[in-house]
Amino acid sequence: MTIFEFFKESSPLYWKPQASSALNAIIEMYRPQGETRVAKQINRVFQDATDAELSAVAALVTAITSYWGLLLQPARDKLAQYIRNTPNQLVLPGLATLALTAELAPIVQEKIATLNLEELAIAINTFGLKSPAKERVLQLIFKVRSFNSANDVLNRTFLPLFDEFTKDDFVRLIRSPTSNGADLIGATVYTNVLKRLQGTSIFERVELNQLLDENNALFLLPDLQ
Repeated sequence: MTIFEFFKESSPLYWKPQASSALNAIIEMYRPQGETRVAKQINRVFQDATDAELSAVAALVTAITSYWGLLLQPARDKLAQYIRNTPNQLVLPGLATLALTAELAPIVQEKIATLNLEELAIAINTFGLKSPAKERVLQLIFKVRSFNSANDVLNRTFLPLFDEFTKDDFVRLIRSPTSNGADLIGATVYTNVLKRLQGTSIFERVELNQLLDENNALFLLPDLQ
């Protein structure tokens, strides 16, 4: 069966992502028998997988439609432990997919909270992590203490997710120089963020004016005064 071919060096599916496509096809074409057989396979594979194989197994299995419903509790627990214990660099490719599973989302958030700037930027820009990354992005911004650091974090993580942030998120960002000591005011990219924000309908003009004024940033948007 397909999932075991994934681990055979002689197989054309050896370590190939096409294996998950084949498994999805089996499930769709041969319900309910196909679903039962695939479920049996993936639970066995999780049970037998070594630590070195877990990243590949997780990538294969989570690419199967409705995979969570096919996993028994021991496999679910092993997947959760994989997220918690795997080095950040190895788990980055799967975070966006894993975050879509409600039962795993809190564990994924815990993992994201441990990512450094480089890892977070890769997760966002290479592997498509979006909304689940927002809080970590803000936390890194709150800690910046130089214009260069501010520009780096904003450019690599905040701007790529700009449309994911809510009004409350922007309020926290704008207040962060006064509430968290973030060294944003005067950073070029921060000014660009505010100009882009000004062009949206997220804030009324008067409301944004007041918020910026309260946080010593109104001068960055002179046409708003």
